[in-house]
Amino acid sequence: MRCGGLDLVRYTRRNALRILMYHRFTGMEEGFTQQCDHLLARYHPLSLSESLSILRDGAPFPDHSVVLTIDDGYGDFFTSAFPILEARRIPAIMFLTTDFLDRRAWLWTDRVEYAVRQTPVREVEIPVAGHPMPLRLHLHSEAERTSAIHTLKEALKAAPNRARVAVLAELHRFLRIDFPADPPAGRTPLAWDQVRAMARSGLIEFGGHTCSHPILSRLEDRQELEHEIGGCRAPIEEELQRPATHFCYPNGTPEDIGPAVVEATRRAGYQSAVSLVPGLNTTGADAFMLRRIGVNPDVPFPWFEQVIAGFRAS
Repeated sequence: MRCGGLDLVRYTRRNALRILMYHRFTGMEEGFTQQCDHLLARYHPLSLSESLSILRDGAPFPDHSVVLTIDDGYGDFFTSAFPILEARRIPAIMFLTTDFLDRRAWLWTDRVEYAVRQTPVREVEIPVAGHPMPLRLHLHSEAERTSAIHTLKEALKAAPNRARVAVLAELHRFLRIDFPADPPAGRTPLAWDQVRAMARSGLIEFGGHTCSHPILSRLEDRQELEHEIGGCRAPIEEELQRPATHFCYPNGTPEDIGPAVVEATRRAGYQSAVSLVPGLNTTGADAFMLRRIGVNPDVPFPWFEQVIAGFRAS
């Protein structure tokens, strides 16, 4: 669907708010530049705080409104994406995993990927609670390793949190790998100096994305849940000297959230939360279950045009 047809779809969904979700930018600057130019030409970029104010008032969103969100806190946002946004004065919000920025831990998904890519092991069995049999991973080829990474990540997302943590603690033994102190190049976090510099620009907001990026519905007790949700606010607010009022649920499917997680997010003092439930947001949307459209800077541009117009699901 091109030109007139796509314009018609965009027009019929003009009153909806699109919230785009990004993660990584290294080596994808050209694609991100093209996407940002398209957003400026066809859409109305807003900050998440502006959008929330409109939502609370019950007013319609400006035609073709769009918000850019970035998860996790990777350093390549500052080097690869922020200059593109700054040159075009496009606002965005980044959700920070604070243990990652404080250099206490890698993102656990990166540990899985690093271990599977680097291991000398060709076959391994890894027991994961909730699975009747150990996961048997075949690692003879790059294709098998890619498949194994997906399999192991998905199994750990579905496991009780303590079981996930236990597997990660033993990953070096299962796969006979030593982890360096810092993540490899391209997987390193932002420095707090970079966060402060972007906040001073007035373009970039920062919100919470937990302390250690667990799947919140898999946490076993309320104290852990409250620590992960509320505990990540303090370092952000201390570093920036301003409130952190928006939150992002890790993974973000309905199964990863649930009523108890939503209620804990409200109690922690946040004013909104974004999910990974796909779709557009309309007047009256739940501020604590905002829908997002998953995109990357390297997706085919026609697909990007269609998915943000509302012609196809992300």
